[in-house]
Amino acid sequence: MSHQGKGKAPAVTIEDGSDDDIDNMDFPLPMVPASAFPGAPERNIRYVEDSSQFKSWICLYPIYFDRNRSVQDGRRVGKDLAVDRPRAQHLAEAVSDLHLQLLFEPEKIHPRDFLNPGRVKVQLKNPDGSPALASIPNRNTLYQRVAKLLPETMQSVTLDEPDFTEEEIRKQLKQLMEEPPAPKPTPAPTMRSNAAPRALESSTPATPSKKAAKAEKGGKKGKKNARLV
Repeated sequence: MSHQGKGKAPAVTIEDGSDDDIDNMDFPLPMVPASAFPGAPERNIRYVEDSSQFKSWICLYPIYFDRNRSVQDGRRVGKDLAVDRPRAQHLAEAVSDLHLQLLFEPEKIHPRDFLNPGRVKVQLKNPDGSPALASIPNRNTLYQRVAKLLPETMQSVTLDEPDFTEEEIRKQLKQLMEEPPAPKPTPAPTMRSNAAPRALESSTPATPSKKAAKAEKGGKKGKKNARLV
């Protein structure tokens, strides 16, 4: 009997600083109803008109932390850290607990995750290139720190399911391909943070919340090269 194919599959490595087009692509979900984002937290929100200043910030999509997705689909953490269908609001809460500056964009979607809209952009580096938070020097560490906070965050922040279906989304996309609409302004994204507001130019490191520090002690520290399974 042949034993070929029974060995362990090679681990997938994501190099720190690597980027793919998805991270900064603008892929708005057409005509997403407001009910797609039920329970979105309203505290500590300020609206911004121009999101171009956040172009260099790191993107986080729910699919990065979804245990139901493979690494090939877009998961960015190991299954031991992944959770069941997180939402963009959960990511925003977790990043907020780390006291990092963030931008919440509910209208953006990952092209492989149409039914789970929203993304979060995080300021990982100061303008001078130094880490915004010394304990989170790279994106892989950020993925792991956020993942460790998600279980508790998802218990405390409950959200209703969106009231649209995959069939409705596919129909809208088909219509867009046949008759592209005229360009129109993108809804203003929101910036949220539990930390006291500070200028974007500030290089003063923030301090993670007690919950974030507790989550970090309970798991392995992030490494430069994250090996995913």
